[in-house]
Amino acid sequence: MTNTESENPGKNLVTAIQKYWKVLYTRTEKRKSDIDTLETMLRIVPGSPKNTYASIAHKTLSYGLYSTIYQPSQAWYRLRPESGQDTPDIRRATQEIQNVFNRLLAHNHYYGQALECIKDATGAYGYACMYVAADGGKLRFLRIRPSEVVYDKDTYGEVDTVIRRFPISAWQMEVLFPKTPKEIREIAKRSPFAPIIVYHAVYRQDTGDVFSRPKQAYASVYALETPAVILRQSGYNTNPLIIWEWSTRGDGTPTSPSWDALPDIIHLDSISDTVLKAGQLAVEPPLNVPAELMGRIKWRPRALLPYYTNGRTTQPANSGSNYPVGKDREDAKIRIIREHFHIDFFLLMASLEGKGQLTATQVLEMQGEKAGILGSLTANMNKEFIDTMFDRLFDLAIENDWLPQEIKSIKDAVKIDYEGLLAQAQRRYFTVQSAMQAIGTIAPLFQIAPDVIDYIDTDEVTKDSLREGGLPEKDINSDKKVAQIRQKRAQAQEKAQQLEQYKNYADAESKMSKARERGGNVTG
Repeated sequence: MTNTESENPGKNLVTAIQKYWKVLYTRTEKRKSDIDTLETMLRIVPGSPKNTYASIAHKTLSYGLYSTIYQPSQAWYRLRPESGQDTPDIRRATQEIQNVFNRLLAHNHYYGQALECIKDATGAYGYACMYVAADGGKLRFLRIRPSEVVYDKDTYGEVDTVIRRFPISAWQMEVLFPKTPKEIREIAKRSPFAPIIVYHAVYRQDTGDVFSRPKQAYASVYALETPAVILRQSGYNTNPLIIWEWSTRGDGTPTSPSWDALPDIIHLDSISDTVLKAGQLAVEPPLNVPAELMGRIKWRPRALLPYYTNGRTTQPANSGSNYPVGKDREDAKIRIIREHFHIDFFLLMASLEGKGQLTATQVLEMQGEKAGILGSLTANMNKEFIDTMFDRLFDLAIENDWLPQEIKSIKDAVKIDYEGLLAQAQRRYFTVQSAMQAIGTIAPLFQIAPDVIDYIDTDEVTKDSLREGGLPEKDINSDKKVAQIRQKRAQAQEKAQQLEQYKNYADAESKMSKARERGGNVTG
């Protein structure tokens, strides 16, 4: 071992992290030119595309997806007991956990950071990264730029390694990392805002604990690029750097609606450039100018143009351009890009304009079909981004005592149902509509054999339809309350029947009394 290695035992680990970064970054390098093109077209970085429709479509998808999944002012998710765990104590604990989560999400900038992650995943990179941690006991949600992050997966397709390479100012180094080397402290004195490159590697640990610390699932290493020094070592029970891929290609690289639309976006930009030139040729055509008039022509409104009686005058040249044809091709490309970004789902009513009057049922069916298609694409978002965020949030709430001690042990007994507009549309289409169709199929049999309805648990069908249709849980009566209501109704009906019987008995008694008085037939 050299003297340098003995003075800095973490150098080998830092070097390994740097090499791993370079290996993983080659995946991004191979498509860097396309990423730069997309970021320009989507107006993420300054540029001058000839057509900005792709930018508008990307924003519509991002904001539309955000508003149909998240509803910060309302309940967009619901925690409920797992099947077989539904007890009064579990229900109360579940509601308390949800109240804590609602406060944590609302007061720690989660929603704004989630929107930025949606833009990343649907945009030029096809993936997003969010940092979720409790720094100093305060929960922090931070969207990480995809260009700063590389990651790797295990054989099961789960992200097990994330390395972030990012700049940080020299003065912040001293504040955040007590182990900041002397040379960096000197830089901070001379130039406090000088950028210093730092690596943050989070990776799943093997059986052995490389830090000789209590075993945790993930190791965390902050290290300098130059000099190769470890700044901080720690660990996490769950990965604080959450990676979400919109979708993946056959080679494993992430993709997105923007990537899928890239050929059409480039083609549209080219067509728009051509159409702009054709439009300019139409209003500012080239001129055939007599040689003796060169330099004397002022082609502008109200200009005085010299001419000769022999017909030698300035005339517009025939450019041969056909402006309307180019415009039709431009409109056709815009329609294709709309499909890539699923614009018709988010602007369904606008897209139906001029297509005749549709019933509410038809509109719901159309929305359900589109939600079904979009749902297959957002499955990764639910699994990799939102579900993982809740797992991380639960662990942080336990570690930082944000939850009462008595309910920390019920994590595995809790299930998450999403209640956003997209989730409701999907459930209406796949669950409620399917159930209603099944009942509608056998409805004619009710007239012939009424007993067939005994095969249907109408209570369960009703509860499922109400829940899947979006009715809040607080507005659905519990089984116990329904039983009480039915008992009261049965008692009221029984009392009414008794009153009716008493009335009939009284009427009969009255008739019998009158008959006896007349001495006639009692039955008469």
